[in-house]
Amino acid sequence: MTYDWVKRLFVDNADIYLKIMDSLWSDGDMLSEGITRVLRSYGLGPGARVLDLLCGNGRVSVNLAKRGFEVTGVDISFPFVMNAREKAKKVGVDDRTNFVAGDVRELRRILKPEDRYDVVLIVWSSLGYYDEMTDLEVLKQAREFSEGNAVLVIADTIHRDLVTGSCYNSRRTFTMHGDVLLLEKNFFNPLNSKMISDWIIYEDEGAILRKKLSITIEVRIYTVTELVNLLRQAGWGVDSIYGDLRRLQPFNPSTSKLNLVARAL
Repeated sequence: MTYDWVKRLFVDNADIYLKIMDSLWSDGDMLSEGITRVLRSYGLGPGARVLDLLCGNGRVSVNLAKRGFEVTGVDISFPFVMNAREKAKKVGVDDRTNFVAGDVRELRRILKPEDRYDVVLIVWSSLGYYDEMTDLEVLKQAREFSEGNAVLVIADTIHRDLVTGSCYNSRRTFTMHGDVLLLEKNFFNPLNSKMISDWIIYEDEGAILRKKLSITIEVRIYTVTELVNLLRQAGWGVDSIYGDLRRLQPFNPSTSKLNLVARAL
C-alpha cells in the first residue's frame, strides 16, 4: 500500500502547507517552552542533543535551539527543510540546528551510525501517518540512535478517546491560517481505527478565494494503552502523561490531546 497523501500534501503542495505551519509559529514557541520545562526535570538543558522527527519547517526545532538545545530535524519535505534552515539562520541558531530531508522510516540510512541523541521528539499526530508496524519500526530506529537514558516526547497528538467524541468525529470545521482557508471534515472509522479527513484548501487572493487543493488524509489513531504498548515494544517506557505541555496540565481523555514522556529502557 502506498501513502500518496503524505507526498501530495507535504511535498507536492509544500508551498501552501508552509503557510499553515507559519501561522502556528508562535504556538511552536509556547510548546517548546513547555517541552524545555519537562526536559529540565530530567536534567536535560542547553547542549542536549534533540532528534525532531517529522519536524516540518522547524517551528519546534528552531525554538528549542533558541533555548540552547542542539537539534537535528528530519522531514520528508525538502521545501520544509529549506524553510527551516532559513528560519534558523534568520534567528541566529543555524550553528545549533541540522535539518535533513529524508523519510523517518529510513533513519538508519539518513543518520550516521555514530549519531546519538538525548531527546527524541514527535509533534502532532505524525505518528500514525502509516500503520502500526511502520510506527513501531520508526520508534525502534529512534531508540537505536538514542543514549541509554534518553527521553522521548510525543506532543500534541490526538487519541481514540478524543476522536470518538464530538470534538473531531463527523464534524465540519474551517480555520484561517493567514491568507489560507482550510475546510475540514473528519470521519473516524472504528474498524481500522483511522481518522479520515477531507481537506479543501483555499487561498485568499483579495477579490476571490481560489481553491488550491482537495485531499483526503488517513491517520491511524491509537488509544493511550495501544501507544504505551507500542512504545514499550520499541524500547521506551512511559514516565508521565499530560493534557497540555504548554502549561503542564493533567490529561483529560475526553477533552485533552495526548502528550507522553518516555524514557529509554
